[in-house]
Amino acid sequence: MNKLNRNEKRKIKQIYSLALKFVGILLIGFFMVLYYFIVYSFIYDTMLLYYLVYRNKVLIIVLMLIGLIEAFNVIFNYGLVLIVSPGFTSDIFIKKDDKVEGPFIYDPIKCQFNKSQIAIKLDQSTLKYCDKCCLPKPQRTHHCSICNKCVLKMDHHCPWVGQCVGHQNHRYFILFLTHIVIGTFYISILNLNIVMSNQFQEYRVQQSKAFSLVWPLNISLFFMLSAFSGWNWYLAMKGMTTLEFWDKNDAFKKSKRIQNLQQIFGKVKNWIEILSPSVRDLPSNGVIWYDTQIEHLNVLNELQQEEEDDEEMIN
Repeated sequence: MNKLNRNEKRKIKQIYSLALKFVGILLIGFFMVLYYFIVYSFIYDTMLLYYLVYRNKVLIIVLMLIGLIEAFNVIFNYGLVLIVSPGFTSDIFIKKDDKVEGPFIYDPIKCQFNKSQIAIKLDQSTLKYCDKCCLPKPQRTHHCSICNKCVLKMDHHCPWVGQCVGHQNHRYFILFLTHIVIGTFYISILNLNIVMSNQFQEYRVQQSKAFSLVWPLNISLFFMLSAFSGWNWYLAMKGMTTLEFWDKNDAFKKSKRIQNLQQIFGKVKNWIEILSPSVRDLPSNGVIWYDTQIEHLNVLNELQQEEEDDEEMIN
């Protein structure tokens, strides 16, 4: 009976996971349609009316350029948060001799660093273990029941991007929200001028039907996402993820805000670098988070030494 219940629970989880993935696809499609209409209305409604009223090409070029830069930043970061993996333990750890390491087996295990061929050994006794993934579970790692994987520095699972927000794509998610807020604020100011100023009235007959829907939508998105974006920035400057906030875990908080931000955005020095589109490397591989932890994890160069010894024996 217990086995039957377990199987039923497993099936329910699988159905739930598939349903959420399907909803994620719908939400991604919905956002792309929404994005298209907002950009379309900005170019063919807002900018057209500004040109008809002011007849100043330089002004229109500047206003349009600002809007298109924000539009690019939104789609750039959204695209990357969609395609960049949040970072899984299966990307980092390699099972020793194709065998599953048990939670009470303390043999060193291989840790393959992201963007390099360097492999080091970590003492498994210093790491937690995930029974579902059958892999070590470093600090800040959580198992996502939807992705069915352990996510490095997991923040949350986001249906709007169809996957988890974690170590490797966290910055793109925050910048995606931020540029939506900046962009919708910018367009809302321009559109409010059109709606409230009498000098635009005689030209409003040339607007598309989309404008009457898009301009209040921009204002709504600005207010809704301002709060959510602000919350994410607050956590980023505190050096915490959403899960760590609810668990009241601030063990990885740095003394300076810029150091906390660098954990997410890489080696940045100012806000221009933070907000600019980039794919810079991160200071952590998602396993080791600060220098002193290297000592606690007993990081060894045994693999390199073993390979050199093997080569000497062959020669």
